[in-house]
Amino acid sequence: MVEEYDPKYYPPQHYFTSSIIISYIDFILNFDPDAVIVLQSDHGPHKEENRQLLISKHGKNENDVRVMQNYTVSAVRMPDMEIEQPINPLNITRVLINRYVGKNYELLTDEDVIK
Repeated sequence: MVEEYDPKYYPPQHYFTSSIIISYIDFILNFDPDAVIVLQSDHGPHKEENRQLLISKHGKNENDVRVMQNYTVSAVRMPDMEIEQPINPLNITRVLINRYVGKNYELLTDEDVIK
């Protein structure tokens, strides 16, 4: 088992990445306080080595691994719009176009997303 794939090494990477992203957000907002900002990732770790380590070394089960592998990070800042609930990542582009270009797209429902 290759040690570099061990998820125990992720927190320092996460801390570093978060600090860089926050610095960029601060820079953008200092330049333009009305900026629209969208942050989105596609998925978590998908290497077989990650899966094996999570199960054998860290006591996780297949469902825990599936959740981690398919987890996305999404954050949306639209200063002229109050966001009352999380926006499904698959709807972020639809919301942005509908808000700033014109109502062109229906939002996907939870049932549409599961298909």
